[in-house]
Amino acid sequence: MEFFESLYKGFEAEHYVAGKLFSVGYEAFKLPGDFGFDLIVTNQKEQSMGPRQKGRSLEPPFAIQVKCRSLKSSDFERTISGRDEAQVSISMKKEHLDLLISAKRNFLVIVLFVQGDARRFEDRTVHFWLGSGHINTLLEWGYFIPDETDRRVRNLMCSLRMFPMLSVGDILDSLTSQNHLTQEGKRILASELP
Repeated sequence: MEFFESLYKGFEAEHYVAGKLFSVGYEAFKLPGDFGFDLIVTNQKEQSMGPRQKGRSLEPPFAIQVKCRSLKSSDFERTISGRDEAQVSISMKKEHLDLLISAKRNFLVIVLFVQGDARRFEDRTVHFWLGSGHINTLLEWGYFIPDETDRRVRNLMCSLRMFPMLSVGDILDSLTSQNHLTQEGKRILASELP
C-alpha cells in the first residue's frame, strides 16, 4: 500500500507543477514512462497562434523532474529563532542527476506538501526550482551525498523554515509590558490587526 501512496503523491506533485505551468501559458505533458524526467514543457499555443509573450527568461521546450515529500506538523521543531523547521531528504538516482545537468533546459522541481496543525500553520504547498546549473554546483560542492545503502542514489538534505508564528495578543502584551505601547494603543491595534 505504501508504494501506491507514494506513487499517487508523486502524481499529485507532477499535476501541481503542470498546473503552475499552464497558469503562465505553457503546456506541460506527463511522460508515459520514467526516462529521468516527469514533464516536458512547450509553448505550442504561442508558436501556432501567437502572440509570443515577451520577457520570459526561458523559452521551451524544457524537461522537468519532480520530487515531492509530505510533511506533518510533528516533522517540525521550533528553533531558537522561534521558527518552525523541518529537515527533508530528497533522493535521486545518480543517472538522473547526470541527465539533469546534461542540458541548460533541464530542471528539478521539489514540491513539499505541508499538512497543517491549526495551532501552528495551515495546509500549504511549497515548491522550488533548481536548474541544471544549480544542480551541477550542488554536486560539485558535495551537497548530493551518496546513499549509504545504495551507492547509485544521491541524497540532498533541505531545510524548510516557516515564518515565525506569533499571535497578535502575544506581540501586543510584550509591547505593553515593555512600555512601548499604551493600553489604549493595544486596544486599537487589537481591533485592527488580523
